[in-house]
Amino acid sequence: MKINIHAGHAPYNMIGSGAVGILNESVIDRQIKDEVISKLRVLGHVVYDCTCEFGGSAKTILKDICSKANTNEVDLDVSIHLNCYDGNAKGTEVLIYKLGNKAEQYANAIVNEIASLGYVNRGVKARKDLYYLKNATNSALLIEAFFCDNQEDVNRFNLDEIANAIVKGITGEIPNTTIPKDELSPTPSQTSKNYLSKGDNNNDVKDMQTKLIACGYTCGKSGADGNFGENTLSAVKLFQKDNGLTVDGLAGQKTISKLNSVYANRNNSNDWVARLQAECNTQGFSKQKVDGIPGKNTLNGCPILKKGTRGNLTKLLQEKLGIKADGIFGDNTKNAVINYQKKHSLTPDGIVGTNTWKKLLNL
Repeated sequence: MKINIHAGHAPYNMIGSGAVGILNESVIDRQIKDEVISKLRVLGHVVYDCTCEFGGSAKTILKDICSKANTNEVDLDVSIHLNCYDGNAKGTEVLIYKLGNKAEQYANAIVNEIASLGYVNRGVKARKDLYYLKNATNSALLIEAFFCDNQEDVNRFNLDEIANAIVKGITGEIPNTTIPKDELSPTPSQTSKNYLSKGDNNNDVKDMQTKLIACGYTCGKSGADGNFGENTLSAVKLFQKDNGLTVDGLAGQKTISKLNSVYANRNNSNDWVARLQAECNTQGFSKQKVDGIPGKNTLNGCPILKKGTRGNLTKLLQEKLGIKADGIFGDNTKNAVINYQKKHSLTPDGIVGTNTWKKLLNL
């Protein structure tokens, strides 16, 4: 097959970026897009990445995407998004221009595959008001993988599983991944392997090292150099131990999939910190660098929040607590704060002061 694929909206932190809930759409949809493209190419399909990588108005971004996509004659055009509503809506759905067209068979297969992971199946829906679906010249569909502001959906998210579901929905198959001890033990007669281990030296190792380091696991003084040595082996084993995986030092499918998910969630955490820093600056509580890295200046810039406060800082607090983010610090928010404080051995007074902020920032 020949396939166009793009992630929706502008990149994170640019004008026109996607929805922000518990996860950031413009971060996660690009991670899903990259995994899907990689898996499709392993299966031998021709894939064109039509993602917009600059900021601008919604129409400007959509025009760029359609311009790229419409230059290619393909069997299917796929747009990857995350949904967002009120924190309560959940599930997966796929949108097409009209029912009965060629894209519907793919849309049904994709939504059913994603739903098989445990997401509520919201089905296939016709949307004639969406610019992308109206202007794509190839058979097109838009995947709303899950709701980025629903805690249940977010907890269920696994990058590798979502990507496999989309690939299987499109092609009916997924790449063959025979892996080592964390899923299937290799035998001495194997001449090739689908896992990373000590002695390997390649870009896959470098990518793994980069993510391990970002998640707090040191790979030694050389950092992400692509060489799977003793320090990287120790990092892999520690990561496996911390995440309930078989501790064998072999980075197979389960280990890499878990690492991708932890890394994605960490990226989202950095996004939350960056938005917190920016809001503290906007409201005059600080003049700090907006870098997504929590530190002393971030902590000092966070004001006391308590029942009765309203606004974006309260909304950010609610996001972090995993409750409905309406920006109103009422009884529900106070109770959530008290529960959080109890869980982390803080004074359970329902007031977000220095100690509570410190824990929220992981300082």
